[in-house]
Amino acid sequence: MNPEEPIHKKPGTSKAALATTLATGAVAVAVAGAMVMGILERLTPTPPVQVEVLRSALPDGARFQDRSDPLPHFPGIDGNGEEIGAVILTDELAPSVQGYLGQVGTAVGLTPDGRIAAVRPFRHKETPYYMEMVITSGLLDEIAGIDMAKPFPDLDAVSGATITSRALIEDVRLSAARAAQALYSIQVPEPEARQRGPVPFWKESLLAVTLLLSFTAGFLGNGWFKRYGMGLLTLAVVGLILNTPLTLSAISRILQTNLPGTGNWALLLLVLYILISSPFQGRAYCRHVCPFGTLQVLLHRLSPMQVRVPSGVNVWLPAIKRAFAVLLICIGIWGGMGGFTEIEPFFSLFSFNLTPLLWMMVIFVLAVSIFWRRFWCNTLCPTGTLLALYCRATRHGKGKRDETIQESAEEI
Repeated sequence: MNPEEPIHKKPGTSKAALATTLATGAVAVAVAGAMVMGILERLTPTPPVQVEVLRSALPDGARFQDRSDPLPHFPGIDGNGEEIGAVILTDELAPSVQGYLGQVGTAVGLTPDGRIAAVRPFRHKETPYYMEMVITSGLLDEIAGIDMAKPFPDLDAVSGATITSRALIEDVRLSAARAAQALYSIQVPEPEARQRGPVPFWKESLLAVTLLLSFTAGFLGNGWFKRYGMGLLTLAVVGLILNTPLTLSAISRILQTNLPGTGNWALLLLVLYILISSPFQGRAYCRHVCPFGTLQVLLHRLSPMQVRVPSGVNVWLPAIKRAFAVLLICIGIWGGMGGFTEIEPFFSLFSFNLTPLLWMMVIFVLAVSIFWRRFWCNTLCPTGTLLALYCRATRHGKGKRDETIQESAEEI
């Protein structure tokens, strides 16, 4: 080609570039908005607990008083003026037990004989999808009726919402034990004896080893282990064993300064991995760690017929993805971060807890992925969009253009 010959861009390329630039600016504004909302939320005083919450924890209470001695509690008074028990709020008592993204504030009703009347989670930063799984699982009914004068039963965590459910159980147990002793002088067996953690240590250790292997493989050639072994390993560990993929819900809450609690080492390890690997390896998380991305690639490789996406479509994908991410972030900001929790399919898919609508969505995405490589990743994934922009801002050396991983030579 003559170096002086003008380069003619394909029709629509300049418009797509302009749309991508505008969408990028909108993402930056949305992210800044989420951070500002988080700061304002922390500066806003915690509203007083509503009577409906107290009554749900102690159903026979007609009215409630507010006392702080010997610890913060709400004595419940029945219609005859008799005190029938008390309600405690676990997030007002120490020690605090951290859930997926902070402490699960739960109202716990306690009768004078030391029995738990009922429990109701009401103030928390957990992913609404996880909390809905806990509420509908029947776990709250299992807690109701427990006698604190006897050893606290070792309740099973809710499959697919292990961190949230285990944190709720442990927080209720410790708070109820403390309140039973302080309010009603009940001798609680080993009140400080802690049950097993939200996630077994061996699972957290397995995740740490997996992420270390992934980071190491990022500096190796494009061999079999990097292309297939890491994908299968992370699909099993991050997806099936832990079900802790990074999602827009978690990212948005982190942007709002709701950092993962120490009870959620799995998410902390994933965030640490992304912060360390992205400046050197780009979207290594998307290529080698994300279980849903791996599942799409495996289906695509088994397909006898594969579709090559036209370049005219590819140039518009970055703008579409970023606009979609902006929409979901805005919905999350104004809807209490719960408006988009079921948009990303990994939560329900790897916990095998899908609604009919989610079944339809997951089946559609995976079916299209058979022919279109990483269909979800390269067309809509809002988490991947935010990670791509982070990589562009932090990655050193070559390969800063990291918006699409569709044709990456490093992909499994």
